[in-house]
Amino acid sequence: MFPGRPKTDDIKSNATGWITWIALNSGLVLRFTTEPFVYSVSSGWISHILVLSAILQLLAAIVYVYEMWFRVASPKQRMKQKRNERRS
Repeated sequence: MFPGRPKTDDIKSNATGWITWIALNSGLVLRFTTEPFVYSVSSGWISHILVLSAILQLLAAIVYVYEMWFRVASPKQRMKQKRNERRS
């Protein structure tokens, strides 16, 4: 799910990955279970749960983009990084 992860990282140290996974899956489960009842139940709590599911999915997307932003580099950036690693 997360390309370009350094080999030194273990699963427990990837907190943003776990936040993304938990937020996305819980948001999807909430949406899947509440969406059929939005129009059939006049109670307001169903719509609040639906909004919560949308917020969780948005949070997952934002955290995923944040996590991937530093892993995706252009070829020029990679060459510069390799040169700097050789010098040190």
